[in-house]
Amino acid sequence: MRTRIGLLYALLLTCAGTIAQAGDRELEVMIVDLTPSTLRDADQKQCLTRFTKGVRKEGRVHSLSEADFRKRVKKVDDASPFLDWKAPDLEGARILDEHTAMDSIALVDCRPRDKHLDLLVVPNDSATVRMQLRSRTLTEARIATLAASAVRYSWVSFVP
Repeated sequence: MRTRIGLLYALLLTCAGTIAQAGDRELEVMIVDLTPSTLRDADQKQCLTRFTKGVRKEGRVHSLSEADFRKRVKKVDDASPFLDWKAPDLEGARILDEHTAMDSIALVDCRPRDKHLDLLVVPNDSATVRMQLRSRTLTEARIATLAASAVRYSWVSFVP
């Protein structure tokens, strides 16, 4: 009886340390920093790092520079607000390489000094989720909540 309990306990310890996944692969999320370059500073970088860390808890994060992202989606000279972009417009960025397709794209504009965060999450189901935070200090908890929301929406159309 003790042996069975010991084996069961060992099995539980082994399983407790694994990340829950839907299927046999991790969620793939691309994060693109779309904060205007003139407004990027140490606080902005820390905000983006915290957001990325929150997403990374649930899946694999891939980063793409704004310039590379805009080339892929053919919006190099597009001055329209990214929050107005539609999912079909962003399909050019969904394939990272021959082995990796994104389950979700998260476009982020984080400006802690201005108490401003814009987030556009584009899961793989041609929907878009738009989140904005204004006039609130961008605390670690608020950024973590937005990252968790981005992940939750990213799982919507996950295909293992």
